[in-house]
Amino acid sequence: MRSVRTLFMVLAPLAAACGVAPPEATVGAGTPPQVVALATTAPVTVTSPGTLALSLTSPAQGTAGTPMVLTVVVQDTGPLAASGTLLNVTVSPGSQIGGRIPAGCVKTRNFLVSCAVGTLPSQGGYSLAITVTPDVPGPFFAGAFTSASFPDGTSDSNSAQAVIDVLPGATDLQITGFASTGSPPAGSIFNYTFQVKNNGPEYASGVTFADTLPASLALSNAFTTAPGGSCTATAGAISCQLGDLPVGGQASVVIYVVAPLTPAIIADTATVTSPWGDPKPANDATTVTVQVK
Repeated sequence: MRSVRTLFMVLAPLAAACGVAPPEATVGAGTPPQVVALATTAPVTVTSPGTLALSLTSPAQGTAGTPMVLTVVVQDTGPLAASGTLLNVTVSPGSQIGGRIPAGCVKTRNFLVSCAVGTLPSQGGYSLAITVTPDVPGPFFAGAFTSASFPDGTSDSNSAQAVIDVLPGATDLQITGFASTGSPPAGSIFNYTFQVKNNGPEYASGVTFADTLPASLALSNAFTTAPGGSCTATAGAISCQLGDLPVGGQASVVIYVVAPLTPAIIADTATVTSPWGDPKPANDATTVTVQVK
């Protein structure tokens, strides 16, 4: 009897500490002592939430004015579904996002696309292809970021970015020119003015002006109005670096020369070129004729 009571006194405090009602021991004549087993709780396993992974695929190079495709893929690598998934894709301002924008996505100010992806099941994915046209040459930046309202296991793989080298596209350069006088006196100084214009459709880069003067003319001076531009001359061969010209942009080259001492009809030809090609080469050269008296 004493052993049963002792056991009860030991078990009662332990049961109370675990939140379980203490067992009752019944002792009676002819009734063997009974010990009631304590209730047990199954272990709870806490699983970490899903992990989003993001990838951005793009070309290494592009051409100004030519569309290119960016592909963004979001994947839930598990083990749980990712709810409230969002995707944002940004590109360099000044570019043009075209093509069809999928349902659930919104284009903002032509350089941001936001998509409400919703719930991604474990091991499920979402793919978005965007057609974008860079306007100007140079580094082109694209970035993507994804998030979920259900906490993501890690944010290390939630963003991706790419830098694309955009080259200038072929564009129509045009050159025109005139002389300060059509009949310069013999031995006098007069000038030629040449106007270079980018007719489009693309940004022009590395524009170069060239003019090899006729042997009867002596060079006095040459300069360009292009910002940051410069001119050099060697034995009557003039070369001017005009730099970049946006669509509709213009730059001038002015050349001062000394007329010969004897009357003559003199034709001077100047050209303009770009390393990226010209779809209309016929207007890349111009000839100005004067009659020295």
